[in-house]
Amino acid sequence: MLKKSILYFILPTVLLSADLSREVTTELSPSPKLAAALDSLISTPLLRHAHIGAAVYSQKSNTSVYSFNADKSFLPASTMKLFTTAVALQTLGEDFTFQTQVYLHGKSKDGCFTGDLVVKGDGDPTLTWYEGRSDSTSFNRLAAQLKAQGIKKIQGRLIGDDNVFDEQALGWGWGWENELYSYSAPIGGLSVNQNCLGVLVTPAKAVGERCNVRLIPAVRRALIDNRCVTVSDTASAHFQVFRTRGSERITLEGQFPIKHPGDQRTVTVLNPTLHTVDVLRCALTASGIEVDCDIFDIDELYGFHYASYAPFFIHESAPLADIVWEINKNSNNLAAESLLKTLGYELYGRGTAESGVAAIESWCRKNGIPMEGVSLVDGSGLSRKSYLTPDSFIKLLYVMRADSAFYCSLPISGKDGTLSHRLGDATCRGRVHAKTGTLEGVYALSGYIDAVNGEEWIFSLSINQAPSSRARIYDLMNRFCMMLIKTEVQ
Repeated sequence: MLKKSILYFILPTVLLSADLSREVTTELSPSPKLAAALDSLISTPLLRHAHIGAAVYSQKSNTSVYSFNADKSFLPASTMKLFTTAVALQTLGEDFTFQTQVYLHGKSKDGCFTGDLVVKGDGDPTLTWYEGRSDSTSFNRLAAQLKAQGIKKIQGRLIGDDNVFDEQALGWGWGWENELYSYSAPIGGLSVNQNCLGVLVTPAKAVGERCNVRLIPAVRRALIDNRCVTVSDTASAHFQVFRTRGSERITLEGQFPIKHPGDQRTVTVLNPTLHTVDVLRCALTASGIEVDCDIFDIDELYGFHYASYAPFFIHESAPLADIVWEINKNSNNLAAESLLKTLGYELYGRGTAESGVAAIESWCRKNGIPMEGVSLVDGSGLSRKSYLTPDSFIKLLYVMRADSAFYCSLPISGKDGTLSHRLGDATCRGRVHAKTGTLEGVYALSGYIDAVNGEEWIFSLSINQAPSSRARIYDLMNRFCMMLIKTEVQ
C-alpha cells in the first residue's frame, strides 16, 4: 500500500513594502493533482515487486514538499559518492592535492645510479590520469629529471610504498565476480592508470596462428595465456579476457579474422603497488634509461626505512575540486574509494575505509543530516552493504547547495557525465543536476532540478529490487524528473 504523500507549491505573496518583505514567509498550498501523478508513477505495475523511496524538497522555502518511504533504507549505488565527495570538499578543501614522492638512496658514478629508487604513494588515484590513462606522462617527467642529473642507468631496486592506506584492496561487500572490470579496480595507496592494464589483440599474419597480444603499458609482471586465434575473413570476431583471481595471469580467448583491425580491452591488476613500479620501469626504459632492477612492495623489505632521505621528485595531483568533478560526473569508483581512505588518514591518521566512514558520519551528525537507517561501508556505492535514506540525501544536498565545486561536479541532463544521454529534450536539457546510481536491480538519482516555474527542487529517488530492464526504469525516473521540471504553480 502506498504511503500518503503530498506536494506543495509556492504561491505568490503580495509584499506591502521592501522593509516588510523580510518578515513575510512563503505560504505553501498543496497540489493534489501532481501528488497523485507522482504516486501513480511510482506505483506502476512495472515496480510492483520493487522497494521505492522518493523525496522532494523546496530549496527556496526550505520545506519538504513530497515524501514516499523517505525514511526507509535503500542501497544507494553510486549516489553514495555524493556523501564521500561532499565531506571531502568540506573537510579537506577544494584545493587539497595528493603528492607522490620519489626518493633516491645510493650512489651515482659515470652515469649509473646504484641503489634504491622509492616511490611513496599518497593515495592519489589520478597518477597519469589527467595526462592520459594509457601513458605515463608523470613518470616521463621523472625520467627527464633523472637524465638531467646525468643518470643513464639504474641498477638496484625499485620500491613502492603504499602504506598510507591499509591492505584492503577491495571494498566490503563488493562482488567477487566484478574484480576483473575497471569499475572494481583494487584500491591502493600507490596507484597508476586506474590500476588497470590495456590488452590489445590483433590477428596474426596467417590463418591458424595465435593472435598478437600487446600490453599497454608493456609491463613484465603480467602472465599471458593466449588462446586467441586468427581465422579466415569469412568468420566472425569475438574476444574475451579474464584475469585469474588472486594472480596476474591474464587469459585471452576468441578469434579474429585475418584482416580485422583487432580490439582492446581493459583488465584490473592484482597488486597496484607492484604494478605502479612496473609501469615506472617501463617509462624509464622507454625514455632511454637502462633499468636493471627488481621491483618490490616495501612490505616485502623487513626493516627498510628511508625517512631520512630527501625527495628527489614530487608529483602533485590536480586539486580536489577537479577530482570530485571526475568522481561525480563519470562515477569513478577507484577515486571515490581513495578519497574515503584519504579522509580517514587525514582526520584520524588511519587510511582505512572504516576511518573514512567515521569521518563522513561525524560530519553528517554535525550538520544535522539524519543517520537513522543509514549504514556506510564504502565510498563509491559499489558495496551492497551500504544503506542510505532519501531523507539523508535531501538534507545533504540542501547543506551542500552553496558549495560551487560540489554543484558543478554533478552530471547535467542532456549535457555531460552519466546524464549526457538522458532528459535531453529542449525543456529538460540542462535543468537536472544530479548523481546517478546503478547496480543490478538498483537504480538511484539524487540532485537538483530547476523547474520552469522558477522553483529549485532538491530530490532523491531510489528504486531497489527492480527486476525490469534498465531502459524502462530509466524512462520512469526521467518522467519523475520531467513532472517536477514542467510543474506550474496551481
